[in-house]
Amino acid sequence: MRKIISLFGLQDSDLNDKKLILAKIILIFLCILSVSLLISMFVLSQYALRYGLILFIVWLVSLMLASLIKRNNTKAIASIYISFLLIMILLFSLSGGGIKAHGIKLLPIVVLFAGLTMGKREIWIFGIIAALVGLFLVFAEQNNLLPRKEPLGFSPIVHWTFTVTSIFLLCFLENLSVETLRKALIKSKEELGLRIKSEETLKLRNEKLVEIAQFQSHMVRGPVASIEGLISLINFENPNAPENFEIIQKLKTATENLDSVVNQIVKKTDEINETQKEKPNIG
Repeated sequence: MRKIISLFGLQDSDLNDKKLILAKIILIFLCILSVSLLISMFVLSQYALRYGLILFIVWLVSLMLASLIKRNNTKAIASIYISFLLIMILLFSLSGGGIKAHGIKLLPIVVLFAGLTMGKREIWIFGIIAALVGLFLVFAEQNNLLPRKEPLGFSPIVHWTFTVTSIFLLCFLENLSVETLRKALIKSKEELGLRIKSEETLKLRNEKLVEIAQFQSHMVRGPVASIEGLISLINFENPNAPENFEIIQKLKTATENLDSVVNQIVKKTDEINETQKEKPNIG
C-alpha cells in the first residue's frame, strides 16, 4: 500500500491518520474496481465501451481527489468522493437495470467510507442517502421508468466478479477499521499507563511534601526554641560574664543542630525536584 500511495506523490509522513486512511480507501477502491471492470470488459466485449467509460471516470476523479488530499480538508474530499460514487451507482444503475444492477451491491460499502474518514454523524447521513437511492431505483423499476428491465451483461461470471469485488472491498474496510481501532486502543493504553505513572509520581511528591512539613514543624522548632531561650539568658550588661561563654557554646551547638535540620530539608526538597523531572508527559 505504501508503494501504491507513493506512486501518486504521497508519503505516509505527509499525511495525518484521517488523510492516510482516505488515500488508502480511494486507491484500493480504484484498484479493485479496475480489476473487476477489466474482467467484465474481457468477458462481455459488447459492453466494453460502457465499462471503459465507468473506468475512465472513476480513475479521473480518484486521481484528482487523491492529489488534493495532502493540501485540503479530509472531510471535504471524503464527502466529494462518496457523493461521486453514489451518483455513479445511481446513474449507471438507472441505465443498466436499476435495483438488479451490479452497482447496487456497492451502496452499503460506499457508506462505510464515511465512518472511517469522517465520523458517526456522516455515516448516518450517507447511509440514509444510500437507502433512498436504492428505494428510488426500486420505485423506478416497479413503475417501468427504466430503459431496461434486466441489467446489462447479466451473466454468472460477471455477477460473481462484481460480488467478489464487493466482498474484497468490504474485507479491506473491515481490516482498516480493525487496524484503526487497534491503534486507538494501543494509544489509549499508553496514555493510561502514563497517567497512572504521573498520578503515582504526584502521590509520591505529595507524600514528600507532607513529610517535609512534619519534619519542619517538629525538628526545626527545637533548635529555634533553644536559640531563642539561650539568647534571653545572655548578660548583655556584662559581656565578659563567665556564664556568657557557656551560653555561647550552647548557642553554637543549637545552631549546628539547626543547620543539620536545614540540610535535611534541602535534601528532601531535592528529592522532590528529581521526582518532578521524571514526571511523564501525557499531553
